[in-house]
Amino acid sequence: MPTKADRDMSEWAKNPAYQRTIRKGMPAGHIGLPPTPSNRPACVKFFVPCIPPKSTHQASLRILKHGDKQFIGKMTTSKGKAVEHMLSAGFSPYVPAEPMQGPLYLKILYRFPWRKGQSKRSRAGRTFMWCDTRPDADNLEKLLMDVLSALNYFKDDAQVADLQIQKQWGEEPGIGIELRELR
Repeated sequence: MPTKADRDMSEWAKNPAYQRTIRKGMPAGHIGLPPTPSNRPACVKFFVPCIPPKSTHQASLRILKHGDKQFIGKMTTSKGKAVEHMLSAGFSPYVPAEPMQGPLYLKILYRFPWRKGQSKRSRAGRTFMWCDTRPDADNLEKLLMDVLSALNYFKDDAQVADLQIQKQWGEEPGIGIELRELR
């Protein structure tokens, strides 16, 4: 039976206001064949408005015991698992029909809401400010890439040959993804 958080996330993912997506195909005004998998570059670009989670990949890892042996594993009730489910719900509307092939370019944007201590005067005229506090960018991307791989955006996160991660504070918090094949 789904929990309240699962029901909230599924409703959130279905809300049309949160399903803004841009899929690049033929140039605007192009007359000719409609975009097909053979003549359209494989690219997915979207922004999911939400409060980005600060939990990282390490949050779901625990030292577990089976008999006399200890090992590192994932707890099903951990904070990291809850974040995985939230990200899966937010990203599932944008899953491409086929997993992307070959080397990939991935751009990740984490935009956190303005800090409460940030004065309105210091953020006046700015749409965002760079975030230089925890969580670390490299820890944020690991969990996100695992979710993208599990949703079949690509077969293996080793395919990502060009990776760009941005952390910001801003007016419109959320997570932005741009994923495309490198040719």
